[in-house]
Amino acid sequence: MFRKIVVPLDGSESGERVLSRIAPLRAPDSTLHLVRVVPGSAGSRPTPLEELRLIEAESYLSFLASEPGDGVRTEVRHGAVAEEILAAASAAGADLIGLSSCGESGPARATVGTTAGRLILAAACPVFILGASREEQQPAPSKPQRVIVALDGSAASEVCLAPARQVARGFGAALILLHVIEPLWAAGDSASADQQAQEVRRIHERLRN
Repeated sequence: MFRKIVVPLDGSESGERVLSRIAPLRAPDSTLHLVRVVPGSAGSRPTPLEELRLIEAESYLSFLASEPGDGVRTEVRHGAVAEEILAAASAAGADLIGLSSCGESGPARATVGTTAGRLILAAACPVFILGASREEQQPAPSKPQRVIVALDGSAASEVCLAPARQVARGFGAALILLHVIEPLWAAGDSASADQQAQEVRRIHERLRN
């Protein structure tokens, strides 16, 4: 289970769905940090309109904080969205960031998608992203059924195994380990085929352990 979870929110109902989805991942004594970032120029004073949005964001998070239960903290930030979320996660010592990628539509959807991508690449902890169901017309499953972990045999790729196990255990989902091997042999080259078969057996044994 995760003990310090940061959840960036954009004010939409779709964005708030991540709160219920990550509930099974929370440890009994976990802290949930709700963060709302009002976009603006980094390091500059908020404009009058941004000041109004900051006040609205404070009220919005205060309302939400009364719903998930104890251990909820709120924080409003101003600046570049991805950078401010990363800063909030670092300050909170987060071991998970959870957000929805389907809170907005149109140009804002592209911004949300860009933010999620930047978080995946730069965050120092796992990032749980709740995506839209197909065409947002079909209801998404109540919880993930399978957690797939792609491995390439390196120690760096195996860092994600521990949080993946936590996610699978929290949701009661199956954990699937995936390693893709590119064919090495040429047609009729039995020596290369034997080498490839040995590599497959080695990887199977490694994944079982």
